[in-house]
Amino acid sequence: MPIIYAPEELSTVAYRFRTEINENAKQFAMSHFLPEQNHNEISARLGFGRNGCEIFLLRHENEGKRIAKRFEILKSIMGPHFGITEVHLKAGTCSQSPFTPCSLRPWHHITWHC
Repeated sequence: MPIIYAPEELSTVAYRFRTEINENAKQFAMSHFLPEQNHNEISARLGFGRNGCEIFLLRHENEGKRIAKRFEILKSIMGPHFGITEVHLKAGTCSQSPFTPCSLRPWHHITWHC
């Protein structure tokens, strides 16, 4: 099952990525944003074990230092238990460049077996 995490400013991109997987790959997926995810989900995720889950970290070149640190901590905690894929989106700034769902389009065909 794909689990998608993103900084709050990319939460709509994470949501769109999730719905693309749901609709096109006919797979269940989850998404959430940092820093809120750090408060609510780490303990619950560790209860899953590997179980066919893959964590996608949606990142961008202008993310804040505190969010970047949270991603690193998240990887150190979750990495031993899950496969982790980082997706780095590039843009000038979040406000001047919309992150289009098309940038994630090639991922919609992936199938996860839980």
